[in-house]
Amino acid sequence: MKTRTERPAPPPSTTSAKSTSASAAPESAPAAEQKPAQDRFQFTSGSSVRESGVALNPLLLNRYGPLGYFGPLGPFGPLGERGPVGKNQWNPSEYVSGFDWSGFARMIQQSNGPLSEAGPLGPNGPLSGYDALDWIPPDGHGLKAGGSFGVLGPLGPLGPLGPLGALGPAGATGYKADEAGNFVDAQGQVQRTADVPYQGETRRHELFESYTEAQAGVMKDNDTSFMVQGGIARPGGSDTFRFTSNQDQWVTALVVPEQSRMSPSEAMGEVAVSMWTGFEPGMLNEPIQKNFDNFDLDILDKDGKVLASSSLKDMADWVQLKVPAGTELQARVRLKDKVTEQGATTEVPYRLMVVGSTERFQTLDADGPQVRNRR
Repeated sequence: MKTRTERPAPPPSTTSAKSTSASAAPESAPAAEQKPAQDRFQFTSGSSVRESGVALNPLLLNRYGPLGYFGPLGPFGPLGERGPVGKNQWNPSEYVSGFDWSGFARMIQQSNGPLSEAGPLGPNGPLSGYDALDWIPPDGHGLKAGGSFGVLGPLGPLGPLGPLGALGPAGATGYKADEAGNFVDAQGQVQRTADVPYQGETRRHELFESYTEAQAGVMKDNDTSFMVQGGIARPGGSDTFRFTSNQDQWVTALVVPEQSRMSPSEAMGEVAVSMWTGFEPGMLNEPIQKNFDNFDLDILDKDGKVLASSSLKDMADWVQLKVPAGTELQARVRLKDKVTEQGATTEVPYRLMVVGSTERFQTLDADGPQVRNRR
């Protein structure tokens, strides 16, 4: 269920005892004191990357870099309202999933289309090259799950399993998205999965829906493949959405502010100066804090205990969490600061995206100080 409060949310817990995943030894506690595997979680977040010290690299992780609001995770990038998915006339999703064309989609699939074996989810797609990402800096596995750039990798919202892929609102299923964001077929039946051939077998994938805030808030069977276009009235308010991981997998969650006081051209100018000079031009006038609404992100267990958080004020907030099958989770979006102009009855808009890696990607290949353990 979705809950809303206008009271300030409690700060994320920082006193939880540390533990490790089933494949790693505990840091200090004897093996007999280990928690059961289903109670242990490993994660990387925007905050843990910043705290690890690797964020001090000015070429990779400054606030004008790929993890900042000016990069692909920000409101000007492909995941924002100017991208393919949205409710505006310029968003392709309004037309791609604006009516049912599932019959034609099946024909395309049989002709090496996006949901065929030759597509992005097949053996020649980006997921098949996952093991080749071992050389990515700064930690050697940067784009893999748990890496400093894991949110940018193929298992995150920019990858083929996310909102921009063949399973999403601008994808190739041919299903119509109703007013709430559910995919429905020609008979009006809600569809939640799609089958993709893969080297003689069939792999079933969860569709990636773009739900309204109201729909996501009442769902009791939501999975780990969806996004929410929501809004919060004023700082201190929060929205919470429940979902369940149906597989052993990594789950990535990202919150994106939809609006900015800066225009895209002004943002490009800031980035250009940073790239050419190596300096952050906004260090003096603090354009991030003055021009972007600040949302924080928490991942909680089914009882409301905080498992992982990200609360940066000048970069994107995201969490990448390793969970066992059957884990019930909650994503809580908190509005910390509002800088864009809103009407008296208008909420500050955001986008929450949740992407599951599937059970085929569940190991922790990355290591380093950005990886946290919590139980």
